[in-house]
Amino acid sequence: MERFFFSAFIFLLTITCIFLKPFNKKEWVYTTFFAMLTLLFGLVKFHDIEYVFSNVWNAALSLISIMIISLVLDDIGFFKWSALTMVLTSEGNKFKLFLNLIILGSLISVFFNNDGAILILTPIIYEAMKSLGLTYRETIPFLFACGYIADTASVPLVVSNLANIVAADTLSIDFTYYLSKMIIPGIVIIVSVSVTMFINYRKELTGYYKTTNIINPDDCVKDWSIFNSGIFTLLLVIVGYFIGGLYRIPVSIISTLGALFLLAQGYRRKTVKINGILKKAPWSILIFVLSMYLIVYGLYINGLNVVMYNIMQFLNNKSVLVVSLLYGIISTIAACFMNNLPSVMVGSIAVNDSLLNGVTREIISFANVIGSDVGAKITPIGSLATIMWIGILSQRGIKISFKEYTITSLKIIVPPLLIGLIVLAIM
Repeated sequence: MERFFFSAFIFLLTITCIFLKPFNKKEWVYTTFFAMLTLLFGLVKFHDIEYVFSNVWNAALSLISIMIISLVLDDIGFFKWSALTMVLTSEGNKFKLFLNLIILGSLISVFFNNDGAILILTPIIYEAMKSLGLTYRETIPFLFACGYIADTASVPLVVSNLANIVAADTLSIDFTYYLSKMIIPGIVIIVSVSVTMFINYRKELTGYYKTTNIINPDDCVKDWSIFNSGIFTLLLVIVGYFIGGLYRIPVSIISTLGALFLLAQGYRRKTVKINGILKKAPWSILIFVLSMYLIVYGLYINGLNVVMYNIMQFLNNKSVLVVSLLYGIISTIAACFMNNLPSVMVGSIAVNDSLLNGVTREIISFANVIGSDVGAKITPIGSLATIMWIGILSQRGIKISFKEYTITSLKIIVPPLLIGLIVLAIM
């Protein structure tokens, strides 16, 4: 019991440091330090590192390679062109602009992952809103839309969220099978979140804005050849995911080949700074995920496994609707207070250890992902993407309190979360 409480103490310190950032260090610095403490005090053994690495390398490498593709496209102006085109095609209508932002954010999140959507889209939208001369109150709905849609739109594809890849790898779920089960719940969740956001911000979304200060989107594109190559590469990668799913090829291999192809195009055209792109790539994510997983694994094997086993046995043989709702809520609570990566890791390992079979196993596996992707948005510490989003806004003088964020999120996230879990049960 003492080992469990000590593991929980180390884990809570890790999450606290990630959110509060004492000494202003990167997230991986805190997780590495506490992972070393976990090893030093014998909460996990050195041979556990191999097991942990086998579960996280594919997720981390996939995120890095997709981010490299995103950075190349960002460097040549693809995302700025997209955002400015969205602003102009909205014809000065705030509601239409809001709807177009949701569509753009959803596409970026689905195909480039949620973290990429946050890092790339939020600053661009902030600058676009600023150039339109909108007030602080008028800008908030669009900035919150960036934050909410990035995570909630990451449900449909296994590559859209680091949590999805971790769950799929741990449970041996391939790309095509994941898509067949989550595409409908994912679309329903995106539509539901769009509706709840509009209801919450309907007063701010009435009226029009002037587009006279918006520059021509085409002027933002440095190289149309790379622009087109980027779209072609993305299409190839998506096709590769389907083919790879048939032959059990890790998604990171497909996305890495796509990143290398696009980097080669950039090198050939001399318009993309390859060294700059590689320096910006989130290489530290591999260390972050490995060390975080090690900390969580220490918590799991030192007592949390017993708790999770009892939960799984309680849910066994219950109706699909009950299982989906109950475990989705459990996963949500876990993600909200311990972050979605640890929660999806613990849930996925517990499913394997529970020896559950059939529909109950599937429902718990996918409800775990929905809770970790969507439910995690309720608190500002629920996902790494949300933490980064708050950091980006803070750098621009926009401070959002824990209370303000959570109250808003309860209204916007809870209905789509429950609807998504119900649709999953129906599926």
